[in-house]
Amino acid sequence: MAQLLIGQGADVNSHDKNDWRPIHFAAKNGHASVVELLVQSGASTRYETKDGKVALCYAASNSHHRVLYFLLRQEHDTHQLLDDKKFVFDLMICSKMTRDNKPIRDFILLAPAPLEIAATLAASYEQESVRKKDRAKDLMEAAAFCQQIAVDLTTVATGNNSAGAILKAVDKRGVQLLDILMECEQKEVVAHAAVQKYLSDVWKGGLNIPTSKILFIFALILTPPFFLFFCLPIKCFTLNKIPIVKMMIYLTSHIYLIAFLSLTVVFRVDQVNEELVNFPPWYEWCLLMMLSGLLLTELTTPSDKSGLGWIKIIVIFMSSFALIIHIVVTVLDYGLEDKYDAMYIRNQLLGISLTLSFVQFLDFLTFHHLFGPWAIIIRDLMKDLFRFMILLALFLLGFTLEMAAISQPAYPEPFCTAIGRYPLKDPVNGMNNTYIDGGRVVVEQFERLSFALFGLTDPAAMYETQVCIPIWSVPLTNFMFGFYQVIAMIVLINLLIAMMSDTYQRIQLESDTEWKFGRALLIRSMNNRSPVAPPLNLILRLVIFFFSLVQTRGGTCSVKQLSMADSLAVIGGPQDDDSDTHSTANLKVPGGSRKTSTRLAPSRKTSSRLAPSRKTSSRLPGSTRGSAAAANQVHGGHHERVRVEQVVDWDHVMELYQEMHHIQEDDGDDAKIAEDQMNVDLGGSFQTNNLIESYFSSSIDPV
Repeated sequence: MAQLLIGQGADVNSHDKNDWRPIHFAAKNGHASVVELLVQSGASTRYETKDGKVALCYAASNSHHRVLYFLLRQEHDTHQLLDDKKFVFDLMICSKMTRDNKPIRDFILLAPAPLEIAATLAASYEQESVRKKDRAKDLMEAAAFCQQIAVDLTTVATGNNSAGAILKAVDKRGVQLLDILMECEQKEVVAHAAVQKYLSDVWKGGLNIPTSKILFIFALILTPPFFLFFCLPIKCFTLNKIPIVKMMIYLTSHIYLIAFLSLTVVFRVDQVNEELVNFPPWYEWCLLMMLSGLLLTELTTPSDKSGLGWIKIIVIFMSSFALIIHIVVTVLDYGLEDKYDAMYIRNQLLGISLTLSFVQFLDFLTFHHLFGPWAIIIRDLMKDLFRFMILLALFLLGFTLEMAAISQPAYPEPFCTAIGRYPLKDPVNGMNNTYIDGGRVVVEQFERLSFALFGLTDPAAMYETQVCIPIWSVPLTNFMFGFYQVIAMIVLINLLIAMMSDTYQRIQLESDTEWKFGRALLIRSMNNRSPVAPPLNLILRLVIFFFSLVQTRGGTCSVKQLSMADSLAVIGGPQDDDSDTHSTANLKVPGGSRKTSTRLAPSRKTSSRLAPSRKTSSRLPGSTRGSAAAANQVHGGHHERVRVEQVVDWDHVMELYQEMHHIQEDDGDDAKIAEDQMNVDLGGSFQTNNLIESYFSSSIDPV
């Protein structure tokens, strides 16, 4: 009937008030033959309904496999489908009903950039597993399957092609493929040998620098004159553009920060007096410049907050609060004792920052093959400790209030004296005090129960604040204290040990992958940063601001001029720094709120095994497929980065992948099951349609 209507001139793209077209109805009801007929007759698979769904979405939501396989080989916007959480979930459901997750595999392999899609789809399933706990296991299995495809595609793609060219290729947003893999946390892909080799070349700037020379360079940077020289963004001096040298520069800056913090709060050379409050010494001014430069670095080039990256934020926050206290006591007219107390509080906040700064050294040791896994293990163990502390605080607070309630007096003072239980004397004024301060009791009991975790509390100390209470309260106190010890020492402490043991074993088994991924994050972070470390970045920013004022003759500087502070060379003009890694500060993986382009994924030639009827089409107009060098053209003095769709011949990569896994295109059991199910749903309507089509084609002349 559909063929008859089309033959009579019916519009295959007509739509109703909800923008539903024939192909949408056919895909929703699983009419595979009708869908193929509509597409062959000119029906577009790109049209959306008012709900923003294309025909492919309805085929997946109703688990019509034959329709799904056919539409996957037609033109569609892969990124738009990735942002549709329902479609991603329905694709997983369809894959669970087939062998070898065929729908997911075809969706990835038929994409213009299979490696990118595999990584982003894996991240989408991991995100969905957090939201949908009832299907978390299936979603994590789908994520693992996508990640394995990404690993295999990386192996095949880098076999005869440059890993650097592939990883530096960008998507339609201009984000490099390596950054996409990291943001999607594709650790297995990043830990691939080809990816790590490329990162090692980036880490040392492509130079084979021996360890002895690296240590010599670091010893030079530790000295203030060479530190200043290496921080200068001189165009002709390229050694400070190498990520490992940048890491040495920032490590030296961090050591200077610790030195100034130590001089301020520990090794003070000046005696405490009112003059130091109003006029700080030189090392405190240096500390202020270091902290200001550190804040400027975080504002201009935000660091990675995963792992131990949050420590830097806490250091900046605590130091800023300490600075505010110093400014307040200097400006406002406080008493001398209040000023000294405030300065003491300031020093304690800076002392906490000093402690965290030493912990932050672990972040710099991520690059080392020995200390890197340890830093990752300590990071994850600290997460277990924080979760344990939350659980412990609930029990500790509950038992503290219970012990404080037991300590409250039960009798008035005259009755208490008559029965021989004398009231407690206030330690402040020595007066009898029948009703003791409840807040003080809570604090004392909390302190005793906290130290009881380490066996430092005598049970007799729990009775010190108990006055005018029944004699049977003593065994009640012993019982509650013993019950607390059982829960805290036997249950909670052993729970913490079990959590940490499980984390250690898990990380130990994956230590190599975890370390390589953390190393990749460090290399990317250092590669994106300017060599101008704190406090030189603050001084350079002020110099740029001054020159901008001179150039504008006292006018207002533009934001673009101010943003040149980290890239403008003091000698030789702007740097021509072709960074190997694109910034991904605003990158969001599919499944979030990322905006996608309306460009449709161009159709391309598909392997003869997977889709023999597919026609050849270039991925981008005017591009040369399979050639990374052809896409590196220069327009207006700027390098045009190669698109990830063009960097290699993905058709050939797909063919090699199919040969690796012995994948052949056949209908198989899945297609037969889908066909049988479709015939049952239609009640034999397809056989009727075939008879009608045969009758009209043989006995009716066209009108």
